[in-house]
Amino acid sequence: MIVKFNTVKSPATRIGPQFNVTYASLMLDSRPMYQKYVETVKIGLYIGVVVNAAKSFKCSIGHIRIRFYHVFNSLYAKTR
Repeated sequence: MIVKFNTVKSPATRIGPQFNVTYASLMLDSRPMYQKYVETVKIGLYIGVVVNAAKSFKCSIGHIRIRFYHVFNSLYAKTR
């Protein structure tokens, strides 16, 4: 089984004291990855955890909370 890695669609983020410093590009199989460094990365298609670039590891759950209240308010409106 061969796993293909698409280097064009792969964003990267940094976590640590120097998260906002620009370094050399990442390499994969002796080729540079044409990634872009982003502030947030969504991990998991169904879980929806968002990891933020910061000095320490931080996850954002604000979008999950908004989705929950949207569904809750829709159900509450239908059952009144």
